[in-house]
Amino acid sequence: MGKTKNTEQAGKTSETTRRHAMRRLTAGTSPSLVAKVYGVHRSTVYNWIKRYKAGELEGLKDRPITGRPRKLGISDEMAVFRAITRKDPLHYNLEAALWTVDTVRDCIRQKFSIEVSKVLVGRLFKKLGLSAPAPLKRIYRLNPRRIERWQSEEFPTIVKLARQEKATVYFTYVTEVKSDWLRENESRPHQGLLMMSAITGKGSIRFLLLKGKKPTSDRFLKFLERLIHGANRPMWLIVDGHEYQRSHHVLNFVASTRGRLKLIFLPLYRPGYD
Repeated sequence: MGKTKNTEQAGKTSETTRRHAMRRLTAGTSPSLVAKVYGVHRSTVYNWIKRYKAGELEGLKDRPITGRPRKLGISDEMAVFRAITRKDPLHYNLEAALWTVDTVRDCIRQKFSIEVSKVLVGRLFKKLGLSAPAPLKRIYRLNPRRIERWQSEEFPTIVKLARQEKATVYFTYVTEVKSDWLRENESRPHQGLLMMSAITGKGSIRFLLLKGKKPTSDRFLKFLERLIHGANRPMWLIVDGHEYQRSHHVLNFVASTRGRLKLIFLPLYRPGYD
């Protein structure tokens, strides 16, 4: 006969099972019989006895799962997608108002009681179509010659001034969420989803997901409000300069922050402009 599987090591025994087993043991049932009744190895029963002697009933409580972080299944990944598209982090009592790698990790920990790595969350973002290109690489396509000059002459000055003001510089990126994986696995495809994000030069991203396909000043304003929520330092946001970003109520809101938020408009491509 093969060896009996140590089911506690496999995470298949519950605290209730261990308590019931200890009642039998303290009543005089032999460890061998208890092991047979509960389908575990005798070494597992002796481990329960050791834990009970060390802390009585407290010693029989479930222990935190350790080791390599568990991966998410397809149904789990869809649950995460629905969680971050339907609500913002504040709904889940998280400190930030925009989604980041860390807030999504916190949401997964809260929803599934497991730890996942930053690398796994980054891969999930790509799978769900929630990744963004490198900021300077993306804006270079607007007008290569003009942006190249802006990058070499104006951007270093912006970075220098931001350091003096202890501000964080972000680039905006607005796009419709598209993902082949989502189309294959979502039973009820979403009717357009817009991703508004702020990205640092090092690639750290904060984003908000909104229903719809077209950016508007109202949606952009909502994004800005979430962006500065709880911020402990000024934020300088480099934007493309589209009309919805220049609307009166957006500019009025920026002015009302009294320096907490600053918009820096990129030199957009215009025919004959260089």
